[in-house]
Amino acid sequence: MDKKFHFGILAFALIAVVLIAGCTQKQPPQESGIRDKVTSLPESNEIANLPQAQKVEKTVTPKPEVKLQFVGNSTVYVDPIIKYRYVLGEVQNIGTAPADDVTVIATFYDAQGNVLTTINHKYTSLYILLPNEKSPYKINLMGFTNFTNYKLVVNGSLADSLPYRNLKIQGTTTNREILYHDYFVGGVKKSDGIDHYHVVGEVKNTGTKTVDEVEVIGSFYDESGQIIRSEIAYTNPPRFAAGQTAPFELFVEDDSNQIKNYELVVQGTTGYCDFCS
Repeated sequence: MDKKFHFGILAFALIAVVLIAGCTQKQPPQESGIRDKVTSLPESNEIANLPQAQKVEKTVTPKPEVKLQFVGNSTVYVDPIIKYRYVLGEVQNIGTAPADDVTVIATFYDAQGNVLTTINHKYTSLYILLPNEKSPYKINLMGFTNFTNYKLVVNGSLADSLPYRNLKIQGTTTNREILYHDYFVGGVKKSDGIDHYHVVGEVKNTGTKTVDEVEVIGSFYDESGQIIRSEIAYTNPPRFAAGQTAPFELFVEDDSNQIKNYELVVQGTTGYCDFCS
């Protein structure tokens, strides 16, 4: 054959191979027509303007609490006239609510730690103790002396009413007086003079109600601040109207001249008084 003819056939075959190879190349993937939905995020300033969840703040009010404690140490006191022994001390309300029915329970022991007796339900002198108020207590041992040691416990309850405190002590003065007390020994009458601390003054009703059974409560201390005596006296008269005043006087045995200071508190009721006139 002619060389030109062979060359033409070879060129045609080469072109065919190239065309076939181009047709078999991988085609790029086509879009399916389904797109994932993408939500664009707002800019930072847009986030700041979005409505915020409301904060609900709940205020919890503390529950009123009665909390009582003894103030200082107690004292065992012997009355020089009737010879009875007393356990004397003070209780304070350190809680947040007024305390009622405040009682001191005393348990007495012998030298071996055995319980001899318990004296219950000895109330403090103030009927109701407001927060931070203190009151003396005085436990009469009624001649019981055969003990070596004792323990005190104080209890109280939440008061359901507030005391009448619109009473003001004013015009107090003090002096010392010797009071004579008669007694009998073997059928023979005798008389002893005992030194007393004497406090006089008056109480004014600064409220709007008539007040009954007005009591002035005195706590008396030695030079170290220890309570050593406590006495209560009614005003005269014990019942008086708003704006009026009534005098009182307290006599406290102090034959050993130990009393160096004193505190007075006053209380009364606005209910019916059996003996008031």
